[in-house]
Amino acid sequence: MKGEDRRREMMELFWGMIEEAVERPELYPDRLTVIALSDVFKAQLFTPRRLQLIRALQMRPSTSISELAKRVKRPIASVSRDLKVLRAYGLVELRRSGRFKVPVLASRHIVIPLNRPSSESAPVTAKT
Repeated sequence: MKGEDRRREMMELFWGMIEEAVERPELYPDRLTVIALSDVFKAQLFTPRRLQLIRALQMRPSTSISELAKRVKRPIASVSRDLKVLRAYGLVELRRSGRFKVPVLASRHIVIPLNRPSSESAPVTAKT
């Protein structure tokens, strides 16, 4: 049942992010990215901890990785690893500010279809 609880937590965080974006239209950027991923890959990429980071960055910009780690009450090393994964998929940018790296959500609206029957991944980007 642990896997089911994890999936439920992940989905609650994900839907909360979507509801927030609908309620706050100023969050909608000028680009739309649609990513079609297998269920297995979505579960690996969008872990509850990574969704927590995305949500924290949505709610309030961060001044550094260490500041974000304090906000979410996690070790800096694990937050940094998760941010690197999110960066690799274009979801987060790490900008330099002096000697600090500042995590910033990418300026795109990301749409991830939740029910893709195939195990294929097919990213699609469209200008809106």
